[in-house]
Amino acid sequence: MQHRMLLVRSALVLLACSAAGCAPRVFADGTTIAIVPTAAPPQKVAVPERIELREKVQFAKDSARILEVSHAVLDEAVAEIQAHPAIRKIRVEGHASADGDDAHNLDLSARRAASVRAYLVSKGVSEDLLVAEGFGESRPIADNETAQGREANRRVELHVIEVDASATADAAAP
Repeated sequence: MQHRMLLVRSALVLLACSAAGCAPRVFADGTTIAIVPTAAPPQKVAVPERIELREKVQFAKDSARILEVSHAVLDEAVAEIQAHPAIRKIRVEGHASADGDDAHNLDLSARRAASVRAYLVSKGVSEDLLVAEGFGESRPIADNETAQGREANRRVELHVIEVDASATADAAAP
């Protein structure tokens, strides 16, 4: 916490201290000082490490075509991205379960990531802001031995990979 020192006569300091909750210090010559807490410096604007999707992006079976049911969640992602102008780069990641051929899963996850990227661009997100990458089954978040785990591993994630630090500091300036 930052502080400010007040150097005034006793009566004013006592009044200031009662309002600010500090203890005055009185010197022999009658001068009184008080160290009064001031407002904390402004925090930098928080930029998320990733854009959280409140539900899973759904695709047609074995396809990169986004189902209409997922348009609303992707539209929310667009709004979230646009609400953080300090974000300079987002990686749209496609992931797959361990079902099927590794090469096919890698290709499908890349096509799905590219499809989500294209959707976000079509809704106004700058093309330069987004890169798409498929990871196939290489980054599971759940056990591929269970149906529930395999379902969890089939996903798209939006990771913030570059932020303009000067923009966050500028946004926080009073």
